[in-house]
Amino acid sequence: MKIWLDDLRPLLTPNMRSWDDNYNMNDWHWVTSAEELIVLLSSPKLYLIDEIDLDHDLGDYPLKTGYEVLLWIEEQVFTNPNYNPPKMYIHTANPSAEKKMWAAIDRIEKMVNKRLPYPDCYKNCKTAKFLGVGECENVCIDKFKK
Repeated sequence: MKIWLDDLRPLLTPNMRSWDDNYNMNDWHWVTSAEELIVLLSSPKLYLIDEIDLDHDLGDYPLKTGYEVLLWIEEQVFTNPNYNPPKMYIHTANPSAEKKMWAAIDRIEKMVNKRLPYPDCYKNCKTAKFLGVGECENVCIDKFKK
């Protein structure tokens, strides 16, 4: 399943962006709120989401931006070693938010690539908020040295 997140614009047509040759508009589903997308991402047994394409500014919802979806994904990658994020794209008209969103995607991809081969060690990182992958890796490395 592929998800298009935008509160106003329906799915873009293939000529409006650089889709690959296997593009099929029927593969994409339009959701209008960050909350709705997070619910779908939270239910991997029900919805297998391969790709997401995010807008930043999402109107008058409690979670108002696509960036908040990326923060949720980042937290999942950090706290759940079995969580594999979908392929992520951005289609916002907000240039400063676009930079911030690409930076979040870059952080997510780096965390996925840096995962240690010890999945259980991430359960020992008892942090109330996301502190960065370095702190957890140090805890894990120390745990397995003993």
